Parts: sequence; C-alpha cells; structure tokens
Amino acid sequence: DRTMQIATRIILALLFLLMPSSAVASDEAEMKSAFLNALTELKDRDLEGFLSYWHPEAVFLARDRLFALDRGASDYDEWARDVDRFFARTISAEMFPVDVSYRVLGDMGIIWGRARFAVDPVGGGGSDFDSRLTVTLLKTDGKWQIVTWHASAPPICPSVLP
Repeated sequence: DRTMQIATRIILALLFLLMPSSAVASDEAEMKSAFLNALTELKDRDLEGFLSYWHPEAVFLARDRLFALDRGASDYDEWARDVDRFFARTISAEMFPVDVSYRVLGDMGIIWGRARFAVDPVGGGGSDFDSRLTVTLLKTDGKWQIVTWHASAPPICPSVLP
C-alpha cells in the first residue's frame, strides 16, 4: 500500500512536470499569432505594420542575400528603405508556412520548418519556391518580436544521416 502511494505520487509529479502549462500554451499561441500577423503585413505590403513585428536588434538573412541585414547596426530608416525597395521591386510577395513547428522557451520562441514563397516581381517572371525557415522571437514588454529570420534553399541531395 505504501509502495503504491509512492509510485502514484511519482507518476503524478512526472505528469505535472511534463505537461505544458497553460501559460506556455498561451505564449505559444501569441507567438504564432505574431508570426502569422507579420506574414499578413508582408502580403498586404504594409511597411509600418510589417516592421512593427521586428525587434530593434533583429537580423534577417534570406536565401537570396549574401550578407545579413542587421537592424541593430543600422537605423530604422535604413531598415525601412531596404524593405520598401523590396516592395517597389515586387507586385506581390507572400509566404505560406507548409510544415512549421513552434516552441516557447521562457521569453524566447523558435519557429522552424518549411515554407513556400510566392513572389511576383515588377515586369513579370513570378516564381514560387520552397525554403527552409528558422525564426527566433523574443517577448519584450508583453509583445512577441522577430529577432532572427533565416531562410535557405532546401538541400539538393538526400541526407546521408538517418
């Protein structure tokens, strides 16, 4: 009887530790919403709205960039000009999460997986392409903001690792 009580307490303690708390689930939902809202602002070509989801010290590395765009090393106007130039060169741009996972670790969130980008440049020749994606967000003053964004081309050969 005493052994059964101890075993029951241990199992309940483990379940309590392993079950995600409602606060973590709430943070994950808020983080996911911030990420999807940023994608909506991109699709809607709302420069101010899109940039409002980016942390002042953010770093962006896209699959078509050799070097990262470092918001912390530039002022807001320079960052805004770069995004505005992208909008000027495109008729539309949209990202569709395909197989994306979300994880919250305290005040940091990680998003990773695959996404499909659809870009229609001015002058025609639109394209859709797949990309691997890693996004890190930080919860600052109750708001989730993008700190890093990295998109890269999927591997061209199958992995040799299991």
